[in-house]
Amino acid sequence: MYPELPFLAAGGILCFTPLTLYLFWLAAVNRGTKPAVVSGTWDFVALLAGLSGFIFSVGVVLVLLSTSVNVFRRGGFAELQKAVTDAQIAAAITPIAYALLVVLSVLLTLKSRRRSLVVYNVHPPAIDTALIETFEKLNLPAKRNGNLWSNGRGLIEVATFHVFSHVTLKLLPADPRLGEELERELRTAMPVQPIGENPAGPWLTTAAVSCFITTLSCVVLTFVAAYKR
Repeated sequence: MYPELPFLAAGGILCFTPLTLYLFWLAAVNRGTKPAVVSGTWDFVALLAGLSGFIFSVGVVLVLLSTSVNVFRRGGFAELQKAVTDAQIAAAITPIAYALLVVLSVLLTLKSRRRSLVVYNVHPPAIDTALIETFEKLNLPAKRNGNLWSNGRGLIEVATFHVFSHVTLKLLPADPRLGEELERELRTAMPVQPIGENPAGPWLTTAAVSCFITTLSCVVLTFVAAYKR
């Protein structure tokens, strides 16, 4: 029995358990028969939760690598003592630097996603209809230029993913009250008619089941390793 196997199996459980839950949730959303509107913030939070195991594991690996390099690159007792000291410093600095990088990236992404809506299971032309209805209701003479709707100033930027029946709407008004009105009216104006089968649904279900099997295998390996001891 390989001595590192229990640690690898535990790492697999840590990484794949949240990812499995996220993929099952995403598959359920994409297999729905009607459009689903999710706040851009919560959509990113769900993704972050799904990847949390990998994010944590990368930090652990970075610490192990930094300490191992410092210890094994030196020879002799005096050098080894200094290497241990360097390893302790690296073990303290590396997770702090990595955590700061992760936190900064998360905060910047949350800021950019704060004023956005994610729409699953929707035909892109139906989004255009909902946008036109919203602008008319709010008396905004908006025109479309590519992916941007504006009335002299940017109102909404549309990112369309036709293959996955998925649309992201980024609200651009500088006035927070106008942004809130746009979001409220857009949620009301979203189409409710079924779109048929979303091609992303089966793919995500397959990915979720694969991750679940991987997680289950890691659990079995952990118990086997513990029993062998």
